[in-house]
Amino acid sequence: MSSNTICIGVTGSTGVLGRALFKNWSHANQNVEFVSFKGDIKNQSDVNDWLCNIPKINGLLHFAAMVPTSDVDKDPLKAFHVNTLGTLNILEACRLNFTKETCPWIFIASTSHVYASTSQKQFVTETSPLNPVSTYGVTKAQGDQWADVYRSKYNLPICTGRIFSYSDPNQAASFFIPSLIAKIKDAPADARLEIRGLDGTRDFITVQQIIGTIQLLFLQKAIGIFNIGTGTAVSLFDIAQSVREKLGRSDVTIISTGTDTHHLAANIQKLNDIGLHPTFNINTLLDSFFIDNQTSSISSTNKTAIN
Repeated sequence: MSSNTICIGVTGSTGVLGRALFKNWSHANQNVEFVSFKGDIKNQSDVNDWLCNIPKINGLLHFAAMVPTSDVDKDPLKAFHVNTLGTLNILEACRLNFTKETCPWIFIASTSHVYASTSQKQFVTETSPLNPVSTYGVTKAQGDQWADVYRSKYNLPICTGRIFSYSDPNQAASFFIPSLIAKIKDAPADARLEIRGLDGTRDFITVQQIIGTIQLLFLQKAIGIFNIGTGTAVSLFDIAQSVREKLGRSDVTIISTGTDTHHLAANIQKLNDIGLHPTFNINTLLDSFFIDNQTSSISSTNKTAIN
């Protein structure tokens, strides 16, 4: 590794965000080397050994997580060990192995699931109360709280990014857009497709935008909590209609059912303040699913990396 090389450690490098990182991180005017963690994030010794064997580390991106809610609900103890204890292992390894001067910038990939959705359109700020309703959200909120402790008590340079809704062909079929595509694609001719909760809204962002945001946060060595979204409340029904159009299924009628309408969108003023103004484009979000017939590859076997 040359003296001019920027070295960034990455956990969860085989997951959706990890793969997007390698593809979308801009190397303009930078010689960047990513060092992937190959051990068990639940094992403190593995994490320590990995960090100690990186000669000079400038940044650490902690993406490793257990994400699909069905997986988390089946094994909440494992989810706790991966999402909460895994984050704590990263933080403690940095505390033990680095001084204030040598500690790399640390990015903790969190989620909008740490917030509670609302019955009305509201834009949550980074200081909005943590009130997760899912087991996954609870494990991530606990990781956020540990990051707060290590940032304030031990002065570690930690940036927590609360990432709002995103989608990618590599996600499991249980996620919202892959699930929509499968339901509409496989619907019988002239079907009336009832889907629960489409009257709600979410804040969608592409993986390319997420990586671009993380790169700017790294370059500015931003510290604290940042919502990562576009600040746009997107109708889930509109997403479903756009998927139907892209699949050429005008014969399918989509009906939103259920009275439990939920909204969750980000206030992104803190991103704006550092020069980021991400925007939402529904075609940009969906196009990756419809290039080279990628819809045929959506599979329930796709998982998020937990190493």
